[in-house]
Amino acid sequence: MNSFDSTIETYLSSIHFGHFATQSIQAIADLYTFKRLVLIAVLWWIWFQQDGRPEWRREIVLATLLSGVVALFVGRLLACKHP
Repeated sequence: MNSFDSTIETYLSSIHFGHFATQSIQAIADLYTFKRLVLIAVLWWIWFQQDGRPEWRREIVLATLLSGVVALFVGRLLACKHP
């Protein structure tokens, strides 16, 4: 981990929200399904929102999905360790 990440982690770990808040944040962070459902709901809302620019909104949703797939693919390639 580089020094920038360590600085942020040290700062965030020094903040105390209380036991209930800390446990709630940890529970939400561990729920991968929750994170996906929020993203899907936001993209769904953008796709079906009623305004004068439906083509632009749909392009944004498709570009978001495509860039996510590309980022996942590139991340997996970079994480792959070759001897």
